[in-house]
Amino acid sequence: MDAIGARLDQRPAPIIYVGPSRDFVSDQFEPRLMALLDEAPSLAAKVVRGRRMKKTLKWVAGVRLRLASAGSSTALKSDPAALGIADEYDEMTANIKGQGDPLGLLEARGETYADFVAAVVSTPSQGTVETEIDPVNGLEMWARADPELVESPIWRLFQSGTRHHFAWPCLLISTQN
Repeated sequence: MDAIGARLDQRPAPIIYVGPSRDFVSDQFEPRLMALLDEAPSLAAKVVRGRRMKKTLKWVAGVRLRLASAGSSTALKSDPAALGIADEYDEMTANIKGQGDPLGLLEARGETYADFVAAVVSTPSQGTVETEIDPVNGLEMWARADPELVESPIWRLFQSGTRHHFAWPCLLISTQN
């Protein structure tokens, strides 16, 4: 929500949000999105209301905000976007009606924009992970796992990426040492 609101408010560009199902998008995400758009004064003034506002299509600051479900290849192929967000990736089907995986279809929406960004978030659904102590900073981090053993799609993405972690010390704990 923060990324969507900030982008629409500061540097408006088309956005596509992809949820795992049509019910999730319309019953859970869309009401929260509308609350964000209505409660932030700078965004509320930029929302186009009336007949152009649909449950799965919003116009904010002159750009489209498409809400799509991962079960619809049509919705994932309809609009170019500068920002694509896939939510609850582990709950999405691996291949939508023979058209490809949701992340691949989402990333194709960004081919029009040189600065396209895709964000993928999810609750890992299955499998176990190990941790290890980082020798440089002493923090406990997720250990690299054998790709053949990783069942969760979001965990496979994390394992195949940079695996960067952001951490900062708790000031309360630091002052007690």
